[in-house]
Amino acid sequence: MIELRDVTVAYPGTPSPAVEAVSCRFPDASVTALVGASGSGKTTVLRTVNRMVTPTAGTVSVDGRDVADLDAVELRRYPGELSGGQAQRVGMARALAHDPRILLMDEPFGPVDPVVRRSLQDLLAELQSWLRKTVVLVTHDMSEAFRLADRILLLSAGGRIEQAGTRRSC
Repeated sequence: MIELRDVTVAYPGTPSPAVEAVSCRFPDASVTALVGASGSGKTTVLRTVNRMVTPTAGTVSVDGRDVADLDAVELRRYPGELSGGQAQRVGMARALAHDPRILLMDEPFGPVDPVVRRSLQDLLAELQSWLRKTVVLVTHDMSEAFRLADRILLLSAGGRIEQAGTRRSC
């Protein structure tokens, strides 16, 4: 459903691209976790999908259509400025209310305490079991990636995919 082909993002005034020649696919109706150290390009890769970041080179497509040709507003969700676990629940509910096929989640459970974090992970796993959305999840937490994702992509500097696999193969 989502495919990046040789995507490079270079920001002016930086010595090297944030991501360089990244190619990968995010399968339909599955959760893919992007995992890696800070600065590895996880969020940049995620933001190219909904055009919050425009690639310097390469293409990003959804259902075979280049996102550059799609309405940017339809590609995005604008969560409210709330705090804590309630904000995370409200954000998920608002995103799901429009019944999108794709959910892009950038460290969605990072700002909450461990108990709330676990309950939100449980909620996402339960919702995914019957909604079957295509989810791209950025996280630094390997246990979260193994718990929630069908596929895990381990990124290094420049967005290079060092390892890709399923929970069973990693």
